[in-house]
Amino acid sequence: MENLNILALTLGENTPSSRFRVRKLTPELTRFNINVDELYAKYGSYPPAGSINRLGWLPLALKDAYLRVRKSKDYDLCLVQKPLLSTLITFEPFIRKPFIFDVDDAVHLGKRGGLINKIAQKSAHVICGNQFLAEHYSKFAEVTILPTAVDTGYFYPQKTKDDRLTIGWSGSSSGFKYLYNIEAQLLEVLNRHSEACIKIVSNEPPKFKLIDPTRIIFEKWTSDTEVQAIQDFSVGLMPLDDNQWERGKCSYKMLTYMSVGVPVVVSDVGMNISVMSHGESGYLASTPSDWIEAISELLNSQSLREKMGGIGRKVVCEHYSNNVIVPQLTRVIRNICK
Repeated sequence: MENLNILALTLGENTPSSRFRVRKLTPELTRFNINVDELYAKYGSYPPAGSINRLGWLPLALKDAYLRVRKSKDYDLCLVQKPLLSTLITFEPFIRKPFIFDVDDAVHLGKRGGLINKIAQKSAHVICGNQFLAEHYSKFAEVTILPTAVDTGYFYPQKTKDDRLTIGWSGSSSGFKYLYNIEAQLLEVLNRHSEACIKIVSNEPPKFKLIDPTRIIFEKWTSDTEVQAIQDFSVGLMPLDDNQWERGKCSYKMLTYMSVGVPVVVSDVGMNISVMSHGESGYLASTPSDWIEAISELLNSQSLREKMGGIGRKVVCEHYSNNVIVPQLTRVIRNICK
C-alpha cells in the first residue's frame, strides 16, 4: 500500500476538534500507511476578547496561517479544519490542491457563511460530523459523514465508582448557557435527592442563581484529568437549545460520557437523537418535566444506571470508536489520492 503524507491544518493545541478529529487519529492512520503532520494555529484560530488584544493577535495569526499554508505544497493532501482563522478567509485559496475540508459544527451559519461555502467548493471533499452538516455541504462538494471518533481505550469505564450520586457536565464555559436553561429543573432534582450533587468540569466555575453553591463541585478541566473527571458521574448531561446551530453539533460530549459507561440525559435535538437510536443509553429530554423525571429515575436506580451505561459503552464501541471511523477516513483519503 502506497505511503501518503498528509498535512493537517488545525485550529489550536487544545481545541477539541483538533485533538479528537485529527491528533487522536494520527497514530491509527499510520497503520494504513498514512502519515499525518499537524500544524495547529500557534496563536489560536479564534480572536481573543477585547479590541486591543485582537489588534495584537491578528498580524501574528495571519503570519502563522501564511507559513502553515506554504508548507502544504510538500504533501500529497491537505486536511483543513474550518477556516484557518475564525470568521475570516485568509490564505485558503493558496492551499495545495487537492484538500479536504473538515467541518464539525455549523460554521456556515455565521456572518461570513458564504465565504465558508466557497472553501467547500474549492475542496476535493468535505468531511462532515453529522447528517445536518452533510445536507448543507453536499450543495458544494462531495461529502462523507464521519462523526468525531472516540478513543474507547482512552475514554474507558472506571472499575469502581464513587457511591456519591453525581449529576455531571463537562465542557467549555461557553456552554454554561445550556445548563442555566435547565437550572430550575436541576434544583428540583437536588431537592428530591438530598444526597446528590452537581459536578461541573470546565475552564471556570458556573454562576448558578438558584442552586446552593454547596451542592456544586467544580473541577478545572485539564487534558491529563479529562477522563477521570467524568468517570465518577452517575448521570451525564447534554442540554442544548433547539435551533440550527445546535443541530450542527456532533454530540461528542454525550459520546464521551457513554464511552466511560455513564448513562446520559440529553436534549432531543440533532445528532443526539441518532446516537440514542442505537440503544437505550439514557433518555432524550425536551420538556422541563422530562429533565426532572429522567435524571431522578437514573439517580433512583443503580442497576438502571449500570444497564444503560453498559449499553452506551457498546454503542460507542460499535459505531463511533476510532476502530470504526479511521478505516472510513482512510478510504476517503485514498480515493482522493488515486
